[in-house]
Amino acid sequence: MVRWSSAVLCVAADAATLVIENAQVGAEIDLDHGCSISGAWATGSGVNLVNTADLGRYIQVSYYSGPSGFQGCTWRGQDWAWNPIGAGDQFGNPAQVISAEKSGDGTSVTCSMRPIQWGCNNVLCDCTVDLVYRLDGNAIVANVALNNDRIDHTDYGPHDQELPAVYTNGGFYRLVGYTGASPCSGDPNVQEWNAGWDDSLSFPWVPGRLDVLTEPVLTLLAPNDFGLGVYSSAMEHFIAGFAGGEGAKGSGGTKDGQTGYIAPVASRALGYNERFEYTYAIVLGNLPDIRAKACQLAAAHARASNSSSAVI
Repeated sequence: MVRWSSAVLCVAADAATLVIENAQVGAEIDLDHGCSISGAWATGSGVNLVNTADLGRYIQVSYYSGPSGFQGCTWRGQDWAWNPIGAGDQFGNPAQVISAEKSGDGTSVTCSMRPIQWGCNNVLCDCTVDLVYRLDGNAIVANVALNNDRIDHTDYGPHDQELPAVYTNGGFYRLVGYTGASPCSGDPNVQEWNAGWDDSLSFPWVPGRLDVLTEPVLTLLAPNDFGLGVYSSAMEHFIAGFAGGEGAKGSGGTKDGQTGYIAPVASRALGYNERFEYTYAIVLGNLPDIRAKACQLAAAHARASNSSSAVI
């Protein structure tokens, strides 16, 4: 099997980003940082909701497996496992773009990239990721496929996968989701959590793990109920929080330290030569519109899955 080299098939030298936009939303794909999403906005608003203050942020792929202390790498004083991500590592080294192309009608982007190990210093993954971004009404939809070709064939068992990791600007801090008995019905009785960060914990995000949602979306909102929701076809639970302190909530732009965080998570073992696929969506709008769109996407995925598994 062919192993990875350091060669990169480059796009045009002046093409640092690719932008797609429809009448409702737009997205910016960063070609300098692994085709991660560096921008998401409501069309005409001029407000980017995505935080890119460091390369662990963005909206990006993030996978986990063993061993612990992969190649001696650490983060926050802890041994850090095999953790290839989409934008770049903690030392500022970017992931690699292999190829990237915008569709002729300007509504989608197809990208192949090579992730980089978050906890290490410029250690690229022996894997690639294929990404297709497209717009669907008020949603940015991504089809994602991890292609593992690990030299290490050890079975490390299941790990929690971020599918994907999503970071918002500090203005979008209200963590809201539906936990009731009538999901996808428009029931307005939603739950709100006080999102935060506790540095004394080994996993510092607060509230951290959320198993109680009955709708397939979790949102970070501004005080006016406008914001961003996250849906993933592979999600088993969410993790979420806010970094920057209570006083930082409600302010801050794309390069400021304060940030909201959401990740749909599934526990999954990733085989050394596995192709692992899922779909996610970033949905923008007011809370009722975000919830309705995520429910629509989840229902469409369920129909497609049932159809593909039917015996003819």
